[in-house]
Amino acid sequence: MEYNSTATIIEFYKDDGTISITTTGNRDEGEQKAKSLAYEAKDLFETYSKNYDAQTLRIMVKNILDSMSPTAVRPNGGVV
Repeated sequence: MEYNSTATIIEFYKDDGTISITTTGNRDEGEQKAKSLAYEAKDLFETYSKNYDAQTLRIMVKNILDSMSPTAVRPNGGVV
């Protein structure tokens, strides 16, 4: 099994509240699914950010991320 850690990258910019999605393409079904899920997450975040306050959103996002057991990395590639 191969894992493509850069198939889709989601970045949130606090300064202006925008979300950037970068994908490596549509080479296989996994990359297509990652891209689809990223855009779905962006749409849901925009919807929720209009209906919930910042603290509630932080808690929701933290709980979701914690459930996924991610490994945080710095932009230069170092592990946090």
